[in-house]
Amino acid sequence: MVPRLLRLWHVLCIGALCLAATPAPAVISADLLSQSRTVTGAQWLDLHLRLLGLELTYPAYRVHLVIDEQRQAIRFDFWISSPLARHLNEAGRRETQRVLSYHAGGIRDQLQELLDQHFPDIAGDFDAEVDLIGTFYSPAEQVQAPPVPWANWEKNELDWASEE
Repeated sequence: MVPRLLRLWHVLCIGALCLAATPAPAVISADLLSQSRTVTGAQWLDLHLRLLGLELTYPAYRVHLVIDEQRQAIRFDFWISSPLARHLNEAGRRETQRVLSYHAGGIRDQLQELLDQHFPDIAGDFDAEVDLIGTFYSPAEQVQAPPVPWANWEKNELDWASEE
């Protein structure tokens, strides 16, 4: 009898709390979200580049794409995870060059597709050999140290950042 009364008491308390609760107002109102906003072409391209970088990111590596205004190019930063860097080191320089070139080529192809689809006015003048540059980074020896540049991608070629 007592457990049934206790359960009934819990049900009544929860019911009373639900009735007394008032809905919380939304933090972002639909009116604010429906307003139009003016953005520049560079801002719109930057957003698309960031989203493409997220799409190209996997647990073994992270890709970040931005407009490099100084070089008037699109730059990618490719951060390699510790396990992948260890695997590539063990595979040797020739295999590492093949893998990194494969990834740079994939970024190039995906970028060209993005430009063709969403930025046709840029796509016609875009030359991946000149307008796409990048850096591959590997983790540093010390956990707190920043990533170490491993290789650079420019003119459709991979150049090692340092000789081993």
